Amino acid sequence: MKLGIDLDGRIPISDMVEMCRIADAAGFHSVWADQHLGYRDAVSTSIAFLGATKHVQVVPTALSPYVAHPLFWAMSVATLAEYAPGRTALCAGTANPNVMAEMGLSPKKPLASMREMITATRRLWDAGRQRVEFRGETLNLYGAHIDFDLPEARIPIYLAAVGPKMCRLAGEAADGVVLSAGVSAPYIQWALEQIEKGRRKRDGGGGGNGFRVAGLIVTSIFETYEEALAASQAGLAYLLRNPALKASHEVSGAKLDLDAINDAFVKEDREAIRRLIPEEVVHAYSVTGTPEMAADRITEFIDAGLEVPVLALRGTAEERKKALRLLAEGLASNP
Repeated sequence: MKLGIDLDGRIPISDMVEMCRIADAAGFHSVWADQHLGYRDAVSTSIAFLGATKHVQVVPTALSPYVAHPLFWAMSVATLAEYAPGRTALCAGTANPNVMAEMGLSPKKPLASMREMITATRRLWDAGRQRVEFRGETLNLYGAHIDFDLPEARIPIYLAAVGPKMCRLAGEAADGVVLSAGVSAPYIQWALEQIEKGRRKRDGGGGGNGFRVAGLIVTSIFETYEEALAASQAGLAYLLRNPALKASHEVSGAKLDLDAINDAFVKEDREAIRRLIPEEVVHAYSVTGTPEMAADRITEFIDAGLEVPVLALRGTAEERKKALRLLAEGLASNP
């Protein structure tokens, strides 16, 4: 079982580093460092995560061309690769539109932007120290280059995707896909169909090799079910209000008042959040419950098609570390 953990930048870096060490020692596949705008930075923390571990892959997620020029992200991840060859990747994404609006930004031509970011980044990495010329709808390079040597190990590029067109683009242009948190089993199956359509367009229909499907899953593991339920409801309130998740809601059959959820989240109205995100929605979109309940729920997501379930643990820093240790013990007893 390939498992990842998601670190959202909301807890101190010392606690995140400790979680990385636990995951690494337990044989986890990857650590995904979220670039949630306004919280701890994903790229700089990734250096600390790589330095504290020996085996786990570290992926800053999702780096947006609307926030910084793709050259910036290309050289940042290339720096991580130089420091820990074969243990990092780049995950590109448009970023949360709600947060972008707070910055006065809006994603324009998202498909073209993501395709061109992937293409230009790969050309920069493949060029050695040679200068790269690139002209696109949303992105230009006028002799840009990365002036240091990259390791021989290929750096994978993932695309964070939700809707059908972005899923197809991931299959066509990227090395892997990361399905956003708030995924359900029916949505995963539907997304894989879209991804496969893109993969059939790749290399004359060859489908590409080594493509990997990861997905972020809100995960609340507590000693009591009630604690876990409240933690997942709070975590899902942040995610489900995102209008970009419309496709996921439609496929999953969830009837959600996104405006009301957003309002409750902004006001930190916990009672409203519990009312707007009932138990059946929580269980469709998350791993929630006691340690004994967690393994079966993770297996359901794997059976739906996820190769790498990335667990976004909820709670305080101490609660997250405790949940991770319980998961690690479970992996040790059931490898």
